[in-house]
Amino acid sequence: MQLKTMQLIGAALILVGLLFALNIISFATVIYETPTLTISPSFPSGTQNAPTLLKGGSGYTIEAYLTVLDVGSLTVKQVTVTGTGFSQVVSLSWAHTADYDRIYTFWTAPTLPDGTLLTFAWHVETDKGYKADATSYAKIGGPVGKFYINGQEANIDSVFHVQSPTLTFSFKATQYGDLIVNVWIGIKCDSPALDQQVTLTETTPDTEWTGTFTLPARGTYTILGYISYGGNSYRLMSVVSNVNVQPPLPSFSNSQLLGVGLLVVGCVLVWKGKRK
Repeated sequence: MQLKTMQLIGAALILVGLLFALNIISFATVIYETPTLTISPSFPSGTQNAPTLLKGGSGYTIEAYLTVLDVGSLTVKQVTVTGTGFSQVVSLSWAHTADYDRIYTFWTAPTLPDGTLLTFAWHVETDKGYKADATSYAKIGGPVGKFYINGQEANIDSVFHVQSPTLTFSFKATQYGDLIVNVWIGIKCDSPALDQQVTLTETTPDTEWTGTFTLPARGTYTILGYISYGGNSYRLMSVVSNVNVQPPLPSFSNSQLLGVGLLVVGCVLVWKGKRK
């Protein structure tokens, strides 16, 4: 190549570079993108090492969100839940909006031994042939503990007869107390009308919650104990408490009342006969 030709090519390259730098020459890149479909589990969203805790027998809304780019309508939407001694295919509903695509359903966690690891295998397919999968994990085993009223253990069969209107409550966690968000007592009564919530204070970190409440009047009160964790609330106590309840007045049947009346009349007649 002659020296003059090389000089011309070099000058041209320098000029083109300068024009690009000054935005005098520009071009656009167009990518014809392949639509993608991905699943992001929202609940349960745990990993194998840090699974979401579930309480066996309790109900949950399990859900996942989709990333969709013109992939069509969902023809298959399900999650397969497996664990030791358990396997279940759960059909899901699809919520398609301008802001998101969501697959979900209300589901009851199986009653399995505490510590059982559950695998959630999410799967969707579309009428255009796209597929997506995702996996999340949960474990059976939520916070466990006992409620106490005036220092006595309370459960669903308990009935307390108290003479003082002031009640002391406590809840003592025996498992996963660090996961508990709130502990509270619900107090209800028809007469006097009452529907009161008492939030207990965490007095021993992750272990004990306490509180007090003074009943407004004599009556029979239903007392409920709740804890919340993982975005859900659970009732662990339901008892009846009678405070200073007066014994009921004796009741009589009509025949008994008639008998009493005749007895009184007879006594009066006998008394009058003796005075003559």
